[in-house]
Amino acid sequence: MSAVCRSVSQILAELSADECRRICYLCGALDTHSELTHSSELRVCTHSLLCRSERVFLLELLLRVKRYDLLRGVLKSSRSTAETLLKNQRTLPEYRVLMCDVSEEMDTEDLKSLIFLLRDTLPKHKLQNVQSLLDIVVDLEKLELISGQKLEFLEQILMSIRRTDLANKIRRFQQTSQMTKQGSADRPQTCAKPQTG
Repeated sequence: MSAVCRSVSQILAELSADECRRICYLCGALDTHSELTHSSELRVCTHSLLCRSERVFLLELLLRVKRYDLLRGVLKSSRSTAETLLKNQRTLPEYRVLMCDVSEEMDTEDLKSLIFLLRDTLPKHKLQNVQSLLDIVVDLEKLELISGQKLEFLEQILMSIRRTDLANKIRRFQQTSQMTKQGSADRPQTCAKPQTG
């Protein structure tokens, strides 16, 4: 067993089912494994994803799920060291990170209100199995109602449940993304140097 897989096994033993779901979503696996409802299925999926990961990726995932104890205990890295290392090496899509952050900030009443608002948008059987905003996000992505470039629908429904703080967070993300796109469009394109073997 590789050192990474040993670390993953230690990490996995400490993660909750919700933390496993967030990791699967961050890795892009929740949308293909949305039927993962049992803790054991989530753990198998998470283990599979993490064993194929590099140490830097594990650091970022643990930072995103706020498991600083595992950073320190298993990966032997402090939070500040990991944050410094990841300043220029982020691998997780910012959109997915945003969705996890927004999901974490929602309480049960917010989720119930969203489910009520989406009763005509999403099938009833999907809404009955919702455990977090991430489940809703995955289904809205499948319907192409939201994406990393298209978040107006989610912003509107968050405003409807009076979560202007979360709607504003999404608006800021959209503005930042737009400015980044404009900035990269303004820069001249350069060709990469050919690799010599």
